[in-house]
Amino acid sequence: MRAFRSVSPSQINNYNDCPRLWWYQSVLGLQTPQRPSAALGTAVHASLEIYMNKGTFPDKETAAGCIAAAGISLLPEPETCWIEMKMHAEHTQRLWPQISLSGIPVNGYIDLCDITGEIPLVLDHKSTSDLKYAKTEEELLYDPQMIIYGSFVLGACDMQDIPTESVEGGHVVYLTKGAPKARKTTVILTRKHLAQEREKLEVTVDKMKVLALVRSPDEVPGEPNSCNNYGGCHFRDKCRALGLIGGPQTFAEYFREVPAKNVNTTTESPMSAIDPLAAL
Repeated sequence: MRAFRSVSPSQINNYNDCPRLWWYQSVLGLQTPQRPSAALGTAVHASLEIYMNKGTFPDKETAAGCIAAAGISLLPEPETCWIEMKMHAEHTQRLWPQISLSGIPVNGYIDLCDITGEIPLVLDHKSTSDLKYAKTEEELLYDPQMIIYGSFVLGACDMQDIPTESVEGGHVVYLTKGAPKARKTTVILTRKHLAQEREKLEVTVDKMKVLALVRSPDEVPGEPNSCNNYGGCHFRDKCRALGLIGGPQTFAEYFREVPAKNVNTTTESPMSAIDPLAAL
């Protein structure tokens, strides 16, 4: 079992999809195999990182290079931005802020960050088989990743005495099937909006703190509507075998009825009759 000492945007997204999925991965420590689509996305990211750091154009003789090349015109000039910006609590560079939610440090990497323009810019590269999956402007405004990234960039500007009340944040989405194509969608994230949304994320992290103390999957609420997302959850067969899909209602009701900030996360969590490691 893992102690809940840091959180990331991907952890929050996993939790929002299904608390039990997050628990399996981030608390119990079970790994999921990398899908071929994820491996291709990693290769696209690597090609873009080289281009932005060195100006070396993506190799169009490779699948990843062809995909990455489609979005080059949507990016700032190479060698002008911070690339793969480390957003870890143990970061030693004092030029950068340390972000936390409900006392939990936030970790992660920002694909592209530029604080030299009139409005600071933060972008994340995404790859998809269909552009219909690209987030809309409305979705980006409330996306946990964008809220965290925007807050980090705003904090960096504050530390370097760069006056600004907003950040431009968004995605550059690369199509991985069919003819190469890319789409850029950005929104303006104001200081006030970021502060309001961080408060909501802190409520979510408070609930994650509670689940981090749980020692058996039958005490963790699942979301059956997410079982088939992204080609199917790797853990759905485990949930079916334990009869856990959708339940337990009592724990879900607990989250609805008890304000998260009133929960004492230092108390010992209730233990189940099911041994988690034996059951899995």
